[in-house]
Amino acid sequence: MQAPLVVASRIWQCTDAFPLAIRSWGDDYMVFNPLSGHTHVLDYVGGLMVRTLSASERTSAELHQLVATELDLPPSDDLDAQVDQVLAQLDENGLIEPVPAC
Repeated sequence: MQAPLVVASRIWQCTDAFPLAIRSWGDDYMVFNPLSGHTHVLDYVGGLMVRTLSASERTSAELHQLVATELDLPPSDDLDAQVDQVLAQLDENGLIEPVPAC
């Protein structure tokens, strides 16, 4: 399944119904969602995004830049597509959500 297009200006946040429990072990993250009762194992990039969004809302473009900086990679369309795919998966798993438009 192809990831849906994520708009660069979309603002993301952690699901705010209940706070997520986030623990890291090296480059892996365990995230417990008390709303669903599921525990998710995330790689470094997914964990970085959830940890960042648990602190404050960010746009897709800001998350693209964050990942590029953290991985010491130049920004590229391929990297943006991979970040968008991770955002879509985190959204599908109920860990993050777009901030509703005003």
